[in-house]
Amino acid sequence: MHQRGPNQCTITGGVTALSTCEDPSAGRRHLLRADAGMHRCCILVLLIFLAHLSSAESSFLTGNGTGASWKFQLPANYSHRQRPLRDQTQPITVSYKITIIQLIALDEKQQEMCCKVWIDQEWQDDFIQWSHENDSEYRPEWMAFRPGEIWTPDIAIDNSISVERENFDIKVFGNGDVWWSMPAITRTTCYIKTEYFP
Repeated sequence: MHQRGPNQCTITGGVTALSTCEDPSAGRRHLLRADAGMHRCCILVLLIFLAHLSSAESSFLTGNGTGASWKFQLPANYSHRQRPLRDQTQPITVSYKITIIQLIALDEKQQEMCCKVWIDQEWQDDFIQWSHENDSEYRPEWMAFRPGEIWTPDIAIDNSISVERENFDIKVFGNGDVWWSMPAITRTTCYIKTEYFP
């Protein structure tokens, strides 16, 4: 038991124990938490940690470990309508892959097929390149561009009736490699032998 002025307090247990204090002048008992100061300290440390985490996350999103934002600037004469080749006499190679995810419908009479597919396209852009290995400034390994900001191939399926695509962001790497992946719903003609139909 410790006595401080008119109050008498008894503290039991560890840092999380409760202390019982009696105030003779008021004639009532008060429960005080012995670790109130500890709780305030822990809350302060937690707030400082969250503030530091938020600052670190913000620096990461801006793409610069030093805190200053870095953004790749397209050349002034860049056009998304022009093939991204320095030598315009050369052809551009586009890798195109389509994967059927689901057969939605098959109309034997109209000879049409509706499918959910995933389209992957890859090519090289000579005008969008940067070095991400820089000691003085952090630069990301890749960046995302919206369709319409940079050149994209205009490829159509020969026997397609309609294609509904979701225009996802385009992933561009520092060496100029471009990767564009998106889901789509395709309706295509599909020859079906209907000699014995139905």
